[in-house]
Amino acid sequence: MQTRCAIYIRVSTAKQEDRYSLKQQREDLPRMAADRGWTCTIYDEGVASAETMAARPQFQRLLADVRSGVIDVLFVKEIERIIRTGSRQERGEVLDLLTKHKVRIETPSNAYDPANENDAFTLDLLFSLSSREKQIIIRRMSGGAIKAAQEGRYLGSRFSPYGYEYDKTYSDIKLRKLVAVPKEAEVVRLIFKMYLDGHGTAQITRYLNTHGYKPRLRKQQVTDKTTGEKAQQVVSADRFYSKFICDVLKNQVYLGKIIWNRCHYSDEVKNRSGGKKYIRNPQSQWIAARGQHEPIIDQEIFDQAQAILRQRRDRHGVPRRSIPSDYLLTRVLICNLCNQHMVGGLAQQNRRLGTKRKWYWCSTYKLHTRDCPGERIHADKAEAEVIAKLRQVCQSEEILKREETQMVEQLSKAGRTDEVEYVLFRTQLEDVLTRQQKLLDQHLGGLLGGEQFKRMNQTLLDEEARLRVVVQRLEREAIQKETTQYNLGTIMTILRNFDRLFGSLTPTKQKLVVRVVFSRVISNNGSIDWSASELHKPFQLLLSQETEAVASK
Repeated sequence: MQTRCAIYIRVSTAKQEDRYSLKQQREDLPRMAADRGWTCTIYDEGVASAETMAARPQFQRLLADVRSGVIDVLFVKEIERIIRTGSRQERGEVLDLLTKHKVRIETPSNAYDPANENDAFTLDLLFSLSSREKQIIIRRMSGGAIKAAQEGRYLGSRFSPYGYEYDKTYSDIKLRKLVAVPKEAEVVRLIFKMYLDGHGTAQITRYLNTHGYKPRLRKQQVTDKTTGEKAQQVVSADRFYSKFICDVLKNQVYLGKIIWNRCHYSDEVKNRSGGKKYIRNPQSQWIAARGQHEPIIDQEIFDQAQAILRQRRDRHGVPRRSIPSDYLLTRVLICNLCNQHMVGGLAQQNRRLGTKRKWYWCSTYKLHTRDCPGERIHADKAEAEVIAKLRQVCQSEEILKREETQMVEQLSKAGRTDEVEYVLFRTQLEDVLTRQQKLLDQHLGGLLGGEQFKRMNQTLLDEEARLRVVVQRLEREAIQKETTQYNLGTIMTILRNFDRLFGSLTPTKQKLVVRVVFSRVISNNGSIDWSASELHKPFQLLLSQETEAVASK
């Protein structure tokens, strides 16, 4: 019976390809295995870190085949290709699995049998030494990186920042520096110019995408699904995006500066894939230095752009734009820790199938304006509990009669929201937005100078901000009096015939019914805390009676 061989191919980073060439591994290992008379299965990881086994799908497939008993020997270029920086527990698990299924480990120059006591000791020692060597390399690289940053050398990824490329005259990565790419540098200058002229990031994005400007071409590693072979493919984003514009406006590399150590990979905090999480460092730990590359933007232009960014970010009275959603508990569900509203959103449930699930998050977490540790809550779970409580409320005719009487009294005092005033201000706001677009078209068409456009556009921006404050105030008042926009008799009919009618309502009307009954629904640690929640009077009477009954038990 022929020996069944598993060939595992990997390098840690693209920089290693010169020393441990993937091409060389892909050519040499199968040839050597064939010379030894083995039948081979290739597990080609390509460029992949050895930080965790979970982040290496081909290695996981190899281990699964070991468990199935279809592998006799694991053939690698060197021992470090198997596992280098994983925990001692992970290394032990791999060795135990290979020992259990009698799988040997071989390299072109050595052979090890994990079932043999001496070989097992040698393997454990080699793995430990390899891990220690990796830590020493990391410390040396960290010290070298600090020195390189202080000397103004760019320490980025394999992709240079937009507007620059790596100087190809230097083959040594330690000596590489950035040189400007004329066409990309032109786009960077255009972005800053348009932003200082008063254009927003969305307008700049639209202009670039409609005037023939293209994002950078880059190489991406792709895998042939039929053969499993990996190759480099030139790809490009189909368009520019607003986030790219924001990143360009904030990046000090265009001033000829180097900012290093903004972020780091945490050993303690893991991301969703099980790998190390990328965490932002305090600004006091950043290293800033004059770069060895030429600037594209001068300091005065950059400072003006930062001032506009701060002004737009800190502008008061203009809330974030929001789109009406189908989330039933909007403006009703409250975080118990910070007393802020919970907002609905989707999160991935199954990466393989691409399915998503509805959740509610604390709005301070969702909008990244404040750090709140409050846990999210399943939307389906929370909404089902609220509907069940609604159904229970609707079974009390006495409470429904009290509520109807109370609402009639309130409506007679409150009256209706001044719809004429709202329509007037809303029309004025739409007119200002239309004038802004026309002004932009005139400027881009060369009919309006930069200074004149800037002055006129700023006037319109100030008017837009003022009108938005008024419109938002009127909308808030309309929400507070929204029961006047939906016939009281209809609401009471729905409450009295809840099981038959509620499910047929539109999401907007369902939310209205919920707000008629519930004042605050408190989310606590991923569940609803009914003892802290509040219903509108007289519905609160029913909840109070339930709380007292639970307490008496």
